[in-house]
Amino acid sequence: LIDRNGETITADFDEINNFSNGLAVVKKGNKCGAINRLGKIVIPLVYEKLNDFKNEHAVCSKDGKFGIIDKNNYLTIKPEYDWIEAYSNFIRAKKNGNYGLLSAKENTIIPFEFERIDKTDCGIFLLVKNGKYGFAEESGCLITDINNDFDSRFQVEDLYSKPEKQEKQLYLKIYQNEKPGIVNQNGKVIIEPGTYDDVSVPSNGMISVFRKGKFEFYDIKQTKMIRQKYDQYAHFFREKAIVKKNDKMIIIDKNGKELFTDICEKIERLHISDNYYFLVTKKGLKGLLTSDLKWLIPAEFELISWDYPNFITLQKDEKNNVFSISQNKIIWKE
Repeated sequence: LIDRNGETITADFDEINNFSNGLAVVKKGNKCGAINRLGKIVIPLVYEKLNDFKNEHAVCSKDGKFGIIDKNNYLTIKPEYDWIEAYSNFIRAKKNGNYGLLSAKENTIIPFEFERIDKTDCGIFLLVKNGKYGFAEESGCLITDINNDFDSRFQVEDLYSKPEKQEKQLYLKIYQNEKPGIVNQNGKVIIEPGTYDDVSVPSNGMISVFRKGKFEFYDIKQTKMIRQKYDQYAHFFREKAIVKKNDKMIIIDKNGKELFTDICEKIERLHISDNYYFLVTKKGLKGLLTSDLKWLIPAEFELISWDYPNFITLQKDEKNNVFSISQNKIIWKE
């Protein structure tokens, strides 16, 4: 470690990480610790593993067990767990082969009796025990009983909704005797398991159901439906959904009105920075629609990709172009 004048502060380590929360994790031989910006050892080199500090705490490992240490060298969670993942106000951990949830003060929120605990980005947890699953809040209170049929092939993100900003209600997908249903975040049943062959978690106030080989859309109360039936669909987002009808990809609104009907092979919804777009493949070439379905980039490029939020790389005739979203034009050509 050197200062801005090139003076050596410390050089007696095999590894020095970048500074985080004012400390840098260092390694010498097989032991880890941490130093401050003056090169002083703040966390002694006695740990087998030490993560970078975040929220003034870091996961540490000693004698094959994991715990959490703070910036002042105080073990807030003693190293006695098989595995730990720390969040801002709780800790997911594994002990004696089972998973549980702890508070920052090592109080048990969810007991260590689950084969699996997954955190969702909606602040709830999926709990799996003896081949059954349910959901719990961060407080440990169960939203549903642990009595739904779990399949290891489930994608966790398909079992709960991601409410948009104007929506407050969260919905969860359950299975009873392998029949799918929907409950809300209070555990109230919205769709009884087995009502349909399959059902999606609500998105943008709409539910997709599958029966008799076709997809249909209903509102949450199942009082209003889109009369058309579709072969394929993507969830509603900000009043629009991508569907397939009679081998044709189209974009519809919540009333079933067809908003975009150009003949194309594929339509994908993309999120770039805070905006979203539709990537359209038409006669083998790609283009980009804005969220209000206006052509931002015509469908005449072999490849569309982006490495930065405001710039899109377009490939045509094996040559690259750079498109600026803010300037709404190609700003560089190969």
